Amino acid sequence: MRKTKILIYDSISTGHHLDYLFYLIHQASHRKHVELVVVCSEKIRKNLNDFSFPIEEYPEISFDFLPETEIERLHHKHILSRSIAEWNKAVQIAHKHQAEELLFPYFDYFQLGALLGNTPNLKVSGILFNANVVHSVYAFVKKTVLKTVLRQHFFDTLFVLTEDSLQDVKNLTHSKNIIYLPDPIFQFPENILTKKALEKQLSIDASKTVFLNFGYLDSRKGIIEFLEACQLLDNKLQEKIHLILAGKIASDVQDQLENLLHNCPGITTSKLFEHQLPENIQYLFQIADWSLVLYPKFLGSSSVLIRSAMANKPVMGNKIGSIGKLIEKYQLGIAIDPEDRQAIAHSLQSILENQVRFESKGMQFIAQKHHVNNFGKIVYEALANPFSRSGT
Repeated sequence: MRKTKILIYDSISTGHHLDYLFYLIHQASHRKHVELVVVCSEKIRKNLNDFSFPIEEYPEISFDFLPETEIERLHHKHILSRSIAEWNKAVQIAHKHQAEELLFPYFDYFQLGALLGNTPNLKVSGILFNANVVHSVYAFVKKTVLKTVLRQHFFDTLFVLTEDSLQDVKNLTHSKNIIYLPDPIFQFPENILTKKALEKQLSIDASKTVFLNFGYLDSRKGIIEFLEACQLLDNKLQEKIHLILAGKIASDVQDQLENLLHNCPGITTSKLFEHQLPENIQYLFQIADWSLVLYPKFLGSSSVLIRSAMANKPVMGNKIGSIGKLIEKYQLGIAIDPEDRQAIAHSLQSILENQVRFESKGMQFIAQKHHVNNFGKIVYEALANPFSRSGT
């Protein structure tokens, strides 16, 4: 069987970047027709250890680690010059490895590089996270650059993570393969002992309704608006709330958050302001009753929606943009104006008084659609089996 040699380039070692590299590596390991070269920070080793993924068992996957000094030099450049410099770096390394396909898991940063950087002697594909094409000067420039990039002879496939933006991107070109790629989530086999240990650590009163705020906690998350809404509830309702805060926290948010919690003495909390193992993240969503995706002024989607659906738990989320559309379409929870404290408080009261129930088949559909196996099938069928492409 002929193998396709694919090189993946991503120099960022935080947040979803590490997860996406793991998903791509994990799925390539199940495909005999794929030979993979991963160009990234050596910090990926810790991520693979977190997922208990043994690199040494997969000789068809190799790593070309970027020196940390080189990563720091590239990241200190202005975003525009960085786009070109990293593009040229990736192309140079891909040529060195004689790769047939170069994949950028976060193509948003590399559009200018694709336009003004060195012309590659291989096919290039990318995953686009933010396909927002709202009417503004900045959005117009982004759309124009992307449109021009998609017309380059070397550009192969663009994977779009936001389903409701897919047609907008397709309208930019009629000659390239534009594919919707459901945001993937890896599910661990159930480990009852690990889950029970986490439950014991949290020690949550069984009478409480548990709300989970997961991810890097900054002003974008909507947790400040949530707690300001909680202040509008009477003490008896506040006492029914347990709030899990899981993820590192921005220093400018922590003081504000502590003051708000002080003014809501009935609310109990679990403050997990540190790195969470992927397995524990899965169990946090199972332990919670509701997940928070309020995210004011945010138009994109969020993996919290998918993790909640996989745990069969509803969300309280932003009604604007992709989050709201997904909540409404698949009945994933409550879509609400994230800056309307009265509306949030009213919804909380309904939840705490057991007036809200969600038994949605949409959650199961979302969970299956976003499983990491489906992600791997879409990516590697497009990149390694060009004759099987459907262009949808």
